This record gives sequence, structure tokens and C-alpha cells, in this order.
Amino acid sequence: MATDAAAAAAAAASAAVPAATRDAAKPVAAGIGGLVGGVFLGFALLDLSVDTYATAAQAERAAFHRDYYGFRAASPIIVHALMFLVLLLPLAFYGMARDHVLPLLRGQRSRTNIIGTLHVLAIVGVLVLVIGFVKPAEEAVAASKAGPDDATARRCWTMHLLLALYNVGMAVFPFQKARAAEADMADAALVASKRSA
Repeated sequence: MATDAAAAAAAAASAAVPAATRDAAKPVAAGIGGLVGGVFLGFALLDLSVDTYATAAQAERAAFHRDYYGFRAASPIIVHALMFLVLLLPLAFYGMARDHVLPLLRGQRSRTNIIGTLHVLAIVGVLVLVIGFVKPAEEAVAASKAGPDDATARRCWTMHLLLALYNVGMAVFPFQKARAAEADMADAALVASKRSA
């Protein structure tokens, strides 16, 4: 009899948790999100390493700095891979908005919805940073005839440092969302067990 009540409470708790919260708690979702964040962090760290190397001896390495960003702009594999990932963003935005932002706006406050909404805002922020600041800094380095001057090279280094730091946070968001989903599910189970008692 007690096991039947416990099973009924567990079923009620599971039914009370939105599917998006259950999905966010799965390790696969956190792993995929962390992997994508890690790839972008890797790109940012590579660019930051190039900037650090070039600015350490700007006079001797200015041509390398210019040529690297010229190569990056012209390289078909990297550009196409990144464009493919950018084309997937509307699908991710739609799913995240449907699963987290809209429920939060409708008053369904949960840890998962708050973290999911913050993740959407962070993605918008990284797009603004890349399109508005990082790409123009890279283009200024690539467009310099004899290599960038010290101020242009340092601005590019600063933008890539900001991008790398931002991407550390972006790589952590999926794991935070999984932890929030687990906490939301535990709360739902506690409420269901109190109701059945």
C-alpha cells in the first residue's frame, strides 16, 4: 500500500514537471551544450593566442598577424563550419524561447526557466560582441597593408580576451541548466509527496 502511494506520488511529481525541464536534466543535453560552448571557447582561445603571440613582438610579427586574420576570413572550411552553426541558431532560439522564455513571461518561475532565459540573453550578447566588436577588430588587422599598428593589435587582443571569457560562461550554462532542472524536479517531487501524505 505504501509503495503504491509512493509510486503515485512519483508519477504525479513527474507529470507536474514540464518536459523541457526533464529534458534539461538529461546529461546528454548538458554534454552537447557544453561541447558546442567548448568549441567556440577553443576558437576564441586560438585567436587570443595568436593575438598574444603577435603583440608580444608587434614590429616583427605584424605581417603574421595580418596574414592570420586574412586567412581566417578566406578559409572555406572554417567559415562554412561556423556559418552552418550560425544557421542552426534560429532553431535553438525557437526551442529555448518556447521552453524557457515564454513560460517565464507567463509567470511560470522555475530555476530552469530563469537559467534558460539567461542563456538566451547570453547568446544574444555574444552575437552582439562578435558582430559589433570582434569582427571589426579582426577586419582592421587583416586590412592593414604592412600589418596592424600597436593600438589595432591590442584592440583585437582585448576583443578576443572578452570573447574567451564570455565563452567560458557560455560553456558552463548547459551544466547550470541541468542542475537547475534537477532541483526543480526534486522540488516537484517534494510537493507531490506532501500532497499525497
